[in-house]
Amino acid sequence: MGSSSNTGDGLKMALGAGAKAVNLKYVYGRMVSSKALTDDRLWPYPTFATLIDDGIVVDRTGRRFRDEGWGDIPIVNVLARGDDGKGAYLIFDEVAWERAKGDTDSLVRPNPWLLEKAGDIYKAESLSELATKLGVFAKTLDATVEEFNAAATRRRLGELRVPRINHPTPLKPPLYGVKIMAGIISTMGGPLIDRKMRVVDKKGNAIPGLYAAGDLVGGLMGGLNGGYIGGLSQAAVTGVVAGESANKFVSMSPFR
Repeated sequence: MGSSSNTGDGLKMALGAGAKAVNLKYVYGRMVSSKALTDDRLWPYPTFATLIDDGIVVDRTGRRFRDEGWGDIPIVNVLARGDDGKGAYLIFDEVAWERAKGDTDSLVRPNPWLLEKAGDIYKAESLSELATKLGVFAKTLDATVEEFNAAATRRRLGELRVPRINHPTPLKPPLYGVKIMAGIISTMGGPLIDRKMRVVDKKGNAIPGLYAAGDLVGGLMGGLNGGYIGGLSQAAVTGVVAGESANKFVSMSPFR
C-alpha cells in the first residue's frame, strides 16, 4: 500500500553497486481501515494515532499483542512481518471517539471521516455484541478488556502481560471497534550511508560517486519501538548533504 513510486529501483541499483543494506526488516507505515484495500477514500487517511493512544488493539482471538503506547508504527511492523497483516482490531470508547475530533496527528480526522465513508466501524453497548460484529472471540476479548480496565484503574498498566507505557483510562460502554490493517509506505532501511551521505560497501568503504538521501537511506531509523524520525525532515537534511557531497565529487573529477 505504499506510494506507486516506491518500487525498490534505487535499492536494487545500490545493491548492484555493492552497497551494504541495513534495517530492511523494518517499515514505515500507519494503521488504516481494512476497507482501504477496496476504497481509496480510506488510504492513506485517516490514521488512528489518537484512538490507539486511548484504546487497545487486539488480534482475531481478542488478545492484545503489542504495547499501544508506542503508537501505530510498531504495530504496523508486527503485522507486516506476521502471517495476517489484516488481523487487527481497534477497540475504544465514546471518550476516545469524541477526542478524535480534534486529532492533530492526521490531516483527516477519524471522527467523522470513518462514519461518512463507511470505514468498517462498529458501535455496541456490550463487548459480546461488539465482538460478534467484528468477528473476534467474545470470551477472550472480554477477558482482555477486563484485565486492561483493572490495570488502568490502578494505573498499573506496566504490569499487564503485554505492558503499556502510557496511561489511558478504563474503557466504558458504549464501545467502538474498527477493523484495521498495516498500511506500509516504505522501508526504514536501505543502503548504509556515512555522514556525507556516501553509500558504503560491506567493508564500510564509501562507493565513489554513489549517494543516498530521503527514505532510501539506511542506518538513520529502524526498530520496533518507533524508529521513525520523520520523512520530510530526513529527506531535507540528507538531500542537502548528499547534494553538496555530490557537487564536490563532480567538481574534483578529472573528467569534468
